[in-house]
Formats: sequence, structure tokens, C-alpha cells
Amino acid sequence: MSPIKTDEISKPEPRGEDSAIALVIMPPWGEPTIPIGLGYLSETLSSHGITHEVCDFNLEFYLKLAESNKELRENWRPHKSNKWMQTDGVAEILDEFSTCLEEAVRRLTEKTIPWLGFSVNQSNARLTFETIRQIKAIRPEQRIVVGGPGVFILGERYNLEIEPGLVDMIVLGEGEQTLVNILSYDDNQGDYANIPGVIVDPYQHEYTRPTPINLKQHHWPKYQKFEVEKYPKGKKTLPLSLGRGCVCRCKFCGDHPFWGKYRSRDGRTLIDEISYHIGHFGITDFLFNDLAINCDLKELQRFCKGIVKNRLSISWSSYAFIRAMSDEDISLIARSGCTHLRFGMESGSDRVLELMNKPHRVKDAIKLFHKIHRAGIKINIGLMVGFPGETEEDVELTCEFIQDQAKKLNEIESLSLFYIKPQSYVEQHHDQFGIIFPEDHRQRWNQWTDTDGGTYNQRVQRIYRVAEAITKSRVTFQVENIYGLDGPFEPPKPKRRIFPFSLFQNR
Repeated sequence: MSPIKTDEISKPEPRGEDSAIALVIMPPWGEPTIPIGLGYLSETLSSHGITHEVCDFNLEFYLKLAESNKELRENWRPHKSNKWMQTDGVAEILDEFSTCLEEAVRRLTEKTIPWLGFSVNQSNARLTFETIRQIKAIRPEQRIVVGGPGVFILGERYNLEIEPGLVDMIVLGEGEQTLVNILSYDDNQGDYANIPGVIVDPYQHEYTRPTPINLKQHHWPKYQKFEVEKYPKGKKTLPLSLGRGCVCRCKFCGDHPFWGKYRSRDGRTLIDEISYHIGHFGITDFLFNDLAINCDLKELQRFCKGIVKNRLSISWSSYAFIRAMSDEDISLIARSGCTHLRFGMESGSDRVLELMNKPHRVKDAIKLFHKIHRAGIKINIGLMVGFPGETEEDVELTCEFIQDQAKKLNEIESLSLFYIKPQSYVEQHHDQFGIIFPEDHRQRWNQWTDTDGGTYNQRVQRIYRVAEAITKSRVTFQVENIYGLDGPFEPPKPKRRIFPFSLFQNR
């Protein structure tokens, strides 16, 4: 594939010579939406008078490569996330995006900026560190700081090793105050590792967690450094956040080590934020990035009442968890403009839900879904097949649940094959689940077996059973996390077509 010409890359706003740091994100970050994490970092730096700029190369690569090229656009689709995480896949991406990457590196090295800060997630980690290598080859003295959930997957067991000295420091957990502390730190004060939340050794696992940010006093992002109109989804949708973390402790989840204890902002401050976005960008549709927006019902009520009281005509959607909610609460949520709620149902078996440490049982979901459906809010759910200890009977109960609830479900947006997430309880206590890791650590996340004889192929066959039950129920669905080592898993062709949709998609 011939590379895109360098002069086709969009030119950024003039780079300030006095910028203390450039905040950078490399692809992929979904089909480009504004990265809310960089938005919060940018707003925090501005509030402390720290000059900076934002470089969203995820957006720029997409606009110049993918928007007009359907084949390349597929790289941003959820089911391609595994390609970005594999060595061979990244090699192919480097070939496809070589000219864009060269231009990105040139722009990041042409001016002297004391710090470059990269936002790392699991999908963009390999390309991010390759970008850093190329920057260091040109400017060995360039200071690099990385942060985000992707830094938790460094090390041999995650098949993502980086050479000593490639990055100057790593921020673990939420990074706003930590980044301010780094940029305000005097080299004469000693080792940067003294800053809470900072490590200098990528394989260091002990660190001092910084004081959790008080979200009720935190600045919300105004996206002044972002060209909002250029985002394909930004023209009509902006991300929001009511809280960070989650009150649940699901054993498969890897988010708790990153966020720590759940905290919520004052729901009324969301009214100010939304009013600002309506006035400045004309945007009235919002997507909450919360793991579960109903962790703090009091603040959720404040938000919804504020929308209704101020007669703001908006639409919004979010993830939520299955819990007891009154008819009044659900009616208020609907009147505030909520169009969709997404729930991690995971299984139709109470036994599996207990193994997962989910806070709900099947009867709780049925009761809640009835109320939400009656209020006119669309229900999307996620299902997970293959959790350790799951039996054929449990899979059959999931199939029965789907058939029973089909008329209430808008979409099963994630039919996921269970894989072991970094930092999750299952990974940290895998012996409790009888999990046996393969010798090849690159396959440990999905090719594990267990002492009950469970195998990857067995789990795949079970997810086929669930997929067929969903198809018979005529519910739209997408499949996640079915892949082999070298790319997306290709299922055998069935005698009859049971999957009428685009499957094998990974959020």
C-alpha cells in the first residue's frame, strides 16, 4: 500500500515556544472521539497557568488515512484492537501509516518542548512506544512521561517490554495533579520517584498512590485546545463524566486498580458544563464515560433534576450497573434525556454471577429492565462467556435469559469471550480459579486452561451457542475477544448462516 504524502497531513496550530509540555495521544482511540482524559489534563494545566498544547494524532491519522479509505478505516473498528496489540499487527500498521508517523515525529521534535506526555491505552501502547523510540533517536535528551491504563501492561507477562531509559517516568492512576507536580518539580529536589503516583522503573510495582482527586472541586474540560469541529463524532457528541471508579468489585475487572475508590462530582456542576458545550459548540448529545453512572444515585438525581429544571433539550447515554432503582428515579432519568443505558449483565446464571462477584442476580435484572423499558429508555447489555467455573448448564441459562428478555433488549453490544484482564482479581488470584497459564506468556490472557479441563476451544464453542440463541431471538449483537495469537479468530463456516451481522468486534 503506497503511503500518504507528507504534505497531506493537516498543519497544527502554531506551536508555542514556551509550552511546558505537549499532551499526545496516538491511535487508536475508537473511531475518533475527543479523548476526555486529555481534556481533563489540559484543563488542569490551564488552571495552574501551565502552558501546553494538545496533539491528537489519533484524529489526524484517521482524517488523512481512514476517512477516505474504507480498508484503512477498519483499523479503527473495535474488532481490530487485537491487531494494534500484536507485534505482527503493529508491523503492518507501521507500514500502512509510515508517512503519517514520520510527520508526527517531525512535529514533536522540531521545537524544543521540555516534556512530551503520552496517553497510553492497551490498544495504542505498541505504536506509542515505537513513536517514542523514534523521537529519542532524534532527540535523546527529550523528556518523556507516559500515563493512562496502558502503562499497567508493561512487562514480560504482558508481552510489552520496553528498554531502560526509553521513558523518563510513568504516572500510575489518575494523572492531573501528578502531572502538575512533575512540571512544577525542581531537579534539585531529588528523584522524581518521590512524587506520589510516579515511578521511573517501568517494572516497579510498588509506588505511593497520590491523594484521590476531589471531583466536587475539580475543573471540567472546556476543550479549548481541541478542534472539536474536526472530530467525526464531535460534531454531535461530547464525552461527559459524573464519577470515577466503581462501587462494584467484579473479579474480572481491571479498572479498580487504576481509579481506586469511587468518587462522584456534584451532579449540578454538569449543568454548567453542558450549558457551556451547547453555547460554544452547539452540541446537545452526550456520552458518559462512567463505568456506571448510577453508583451515586443522589448525584445522578441532582444532574437529572437540573436538566429538567433548566429545560435543557439534550440526549445522553451511559453505562450503569444493575441495582434497585425506584420508578421515580427511572422516570426522572428518562425525562432528563437519557436514550440508552448499558448494563454488564454478563450471565443468565446466578451461580456464575456469584463467581464473578457481580452485585446483582437474574431476578434483579429482570425487574430493573422491566422498569427501564416501560420508561422508554433503550437497554443495551453485555454478556460474558467462559468465566472460570462456568458449566454447560450455566450457558443454557444465559440462552434462556436472552430468549425471555429479547423484547426488552435494544442490543447486546458486547457478547464477549472472557479473557484475563491485567491487574484484575482473577489475574492476581488465578490459582483460586484453577487457572493454568500456557508457557507462551503471549497467550496467557485467552489460551489458559483450568483444572476442570476447560479450554479455549471449549469456550469458543459455548459462545457460538449463545450467539445462535441471540440470533434466534432477533436481537442485534456484536462479538468480542474471539481471536487467535495472530489476529481475529475466523470461525468455521456454518451450514446455515446464523450470524447475519458484522461480528468479531472488540470495544
